[in-house]
This record gives sequence, structure tokens and C-alpha cells, in this order.
Amino acid sequence: MGWPVAAVVVPLLSAGLVVVNALAFWLLRRGAERTTGGVAFPPPSSLDIVGTIWCTEDAPFGGRALLQAGANRRRQVRLLAFRLAVLIWMIFVQVLQWRQENSWRKALFYTVWNYHWQILFWACATTASASTILHGTAELPGTARIEYLSPRFRTVLGILFEVSLPMTFFVSIVLWGVLAPVAAENGKGWQVFTFYSYNQHALNTLCTLVEFCINRLLIVRHHMILVLVWSSIYCVFSWIQHAFTDFWPYFFLQLNFAALFWYALLLLLHVALFSAAVCASDWKRRKIGLAMGSHCDCDILRERSDIHSES
Repeated sequence: MGWPVAAVVVPLLSAGLVVVNALAFWLLRRGAERTTGGVAFPPPSSLDIVGTIWCTEDAPFGGRALLQAGANRRRQVRLLAFRLAVLIWMIFVQVLQWRQENSWRKALFYTVWNYHWQILFWACATTASASTILHGTAELPGTARIEYLSPRFRTVLGILFEVSLPMTFFVSIVLWGVLAPVAAENGKGWQVFTFYSYNQHALNTLCTLVEFCINRLLIVRHHMILVLVWSSIYCVFSWIQHAFTDFWPYFFLQLNFAALFWYALLLLLHVALFSAAVCASDWKRRKIGLAMGSHCDCDILRERSDIHSES
């Protein structure tokens, strides 16, 4: 990297990051004002966190209601088993990688950043599901009484998921679509086609996709700022660490004139993947119907009110 070139490229890229994030912040405020009364990141309901898309059927009181509550519980148990299995496997893969490769440079890769982010999501999701099973599940159809999960915890879990879904596809597309062909052309395919690559750029993507298809969590359109801020932090970090290590984790991060093309392309890919996740989320919400997003406490109060009026 020549300093005259960097002196031109860095200000341009920095200005671009500022403008993009400022626009995303404006969209966040505008969207929050229109949909949630100004709350930027409202917590998902407890049912949306621990339930599945099949935990949506209403049932009259009596025996059928008890059967439906039991069915909801079994679905939550299956979701817990899936989340726990994925969490254990991902931790195993990451620990094994750190022990075998034993290189501090691994911490400089966007793949590892996102893999750790995903592990944090699976850990929080597993904790939420386990709390449901251990401390009490749905007493009525379509409800999941959980006073054990604070609104802040539910908000964090929702944010973790909104970043995990598009980013797991991003790192997979970049590896198999950009890095793998370049490595194979240079005779270094052995660096890409490894046990860790398949787990961190394929299996994890499949697991996250399955989680999205069966859970009740949604991707909110005006939350795009999450992935943009996350990627901007990594971008600036890569510049700073290069000043000390003289190492670029990826060739397209190098601060030359080609970076103007690569950074713009990767930015568009972030936006496209998040937009695709939003479209898939909107389709899931329409498919499930009005039951999506219903708050368990509201359901319980409504049911109790009906019982009181009938008596």
C-alpha cells in the first residue's frame, strides 16, 4: 500500500461509510416512529423467542386446550434440542480450530468474527428455550409464560439473530464465490477446502436457515443499520490492525484504487442479503398469519377476561 494512494482511498472510503451509516440511522428512526412509536429495537415476545411457527393455533377451553398446550411444549422441547446441538457443535469446531491452528491471525478474519457472533446467538437462544422448559411453558394455547427473560435480554437476542442470518450467507458467498476460485487458480485450494471452511461457511449457514424457517423471529426492514455498523467496525479494525501487523486478512481489503470497487461491491452485497432476509421474513409473517408477534401476556389476560365474563 502506497501512502499517496492510501491518502486518497481512505478518506473516500471513510466518507462513504459515514454517509451509508447516517442514512441507515435515519431509516431506523423513521421506521421506528412509524411502526413502534419511536422504539428502535422493541423486544420480541417470549413466544416469538421460544416458540415455533407451528405454535400458533387457537383452541377452545377444555380438553383440546390442554392438548394444544402439550403440543406447544413438545415443539419447544424439539427447538431446544436443535439449538443445543448446534451450539455444542459450533463451540467444538471453534475450540478445535484455535487449538490446532494456534494463530492469533485467526482473530483478524471476518469469518471468525461472525462465527463467534453466531455462537453467542445460539447460546442466548438455547438459554431462552431452556428457561422455558425448566421454569414453565405454555399454560394456554398460543402462549408461553416466561417472566424469566428480561426485555433487554429479548432485545439482544433479536439483534443477534437479525445480524446472524444475513451475515452467515455473506461469509459463505464471499468464500465460495470469491476466495475459493482465487485460491484454486493460485494453487492454494488446500487453504480453502478444509473441515473448518465447510463448518464455518456451509453447515452453520444451513443451521441458521433451518432456525429461521422454524422459529417465530422476524427481520425488521429498518434494522439494516445493524449489519452496516457491524461491517463498518470490522472495516475500520482491519485498517488499524494492518498498520501494526502489515497483514491483510483478505486481498480485497487492501487500500488501493481497486478497493473503491471491492468495498462498494461488498456493501451492496450486505444490503442485498439483508433485504432478501427481510423479504423472506415478510413472507413468513404472512404465511403464519396474525398469530405472529402476539404477546403471551396479552393472550393470557384476554383468556382470563373471557373466563371471568363467562362466570
